Amino acid sequence: MAPPAPQVVLRCASGQHRVRLDAKRFWSAAKCPSCKTPVDPTRIQRLVARGMVMSGMRTATDRQALWLIAGTVAYFATGLTGWILLWAFGDSWWPGTLVLFGPRWILLLPLLVLVPVAALRQRRLLVPIAITGAMVLFPLMGYRVGLGGSGGDEKGDVRVMTFNLASGMVLSRAMWEILGVTGVDIAAFQECGQEHYQGLIEEVEGWNHRKSGSACFSTRFPIDTVVVMERETFEAVGGVGMVVRYTLNTPHGPLDVTNVHLETPREGLEPIVSGELSSGVSKLRETGIIRRSESRRARELVESGGRPFIVTGDFNMPVESNIYERYWSDLDNAFDAVGRGVGATRYNGWIRARIDHVLFSDGLEAVRSYVGPDFGSDHRPMIADLDWRR
Repeated sequence: MAPPAPQVVLRCASGQHRVRLDAKRFWSAAKCPSCKTPVDPTRIQRLVARGMVMSGMRTATDRQALWLIAGTVAYFATGLTGWILLWAFGDSWWPGTLVLFGPRWILLLPLLVLVPVAALRQRRLLVPIAITGAMVLFPLMGYRVGLGGSGGDEKGDVRVMTFNLASGMVLSRAMWEILGVTGVDIAAFQECGQEHYQGLIEEVEGWNHRKSGSACFSTRFPIDTVVVMERETFEAVGGVGMVVRYTLNTPHGPLDVTNVHLETPREGLEPIVSGELSSGVSKLRETGIIRRSESRRARELVESGGRPFIVTGDFNMPVESNIYERYWSDLDNAFDAVGRGVGATRYNGWIRARIDHVLFSDGLEAVRSYVGPDFGSDHRPMIADLDWRR
């Protein structure tokens, strides 16, 4: 004898009566026999209820387990979607660009709920939850574990710092103190005002200093030549495009160091965040063209020196950007190689982004890389110790 079909009992639209649905007419429209109000016209409640009945979930504990499974699946789907948007569409499609420059750390917050609840109710779910958390932390947030460095506290052959001074901001320390605290040999500054540069000249003796537009440069090594990228075309269409290459005479031979400050997508992102989708997307397309052109021209200037080189500065793009992937990813990134943590250098409200980088050519190798202290700018310095390859 066949077992009876599972019965589903739901409340009617009035909420006053419970109605048993006939299994033979499961998908038919149903009305309460007492008050004639509809019963689950969307069929969603009966589908969920029948699934619970057929799977043996009848108690409140069973329902909690179902919600926990659903939450775990939703968390995994959200993390996977964010990962795909970031790596496939960052800086090429506006949803991916939102993820690229957005507060990705928010995707770690569901762990505060899922982990303790799963530990108490469904320990088997801890494994998929941990896998999703790792997916968010590493490929999505860009967490680095610092493997590959030589370790120790000794300095490399050359210590490089890039630091956006946020022109107009009052720094918490004088320029000579910043150089002293960080112990760098080469310092590339962006958004460097005249007062910052005057401080370098007056307070840091025995160094060589240069200023080109909003880019300042200080180094212990003699500066041989300075080449500035032509930027009138970019300025005419609203770009930044400040790129300056310095050739230094170091004890290990000539070294090119290029200081870059490239265009930001901020003018397109801010309208999208405030609800002006059409104008924001249009502006993102415009700035995207400028940013690609700037990176292409900057890379041409970097390569034209023909010497071992370092490229450092405010790129205004994380490493997951499609623009970065096309024009810069073939170079070694010091923080990617030996850094530890997320390496956020840009602080803006909830946003923590690593958009300041130290890149280098084959003649060098990274010993360590880390984010410097807060000196009062909305950026943090990115510092890297590099050795010449023996």
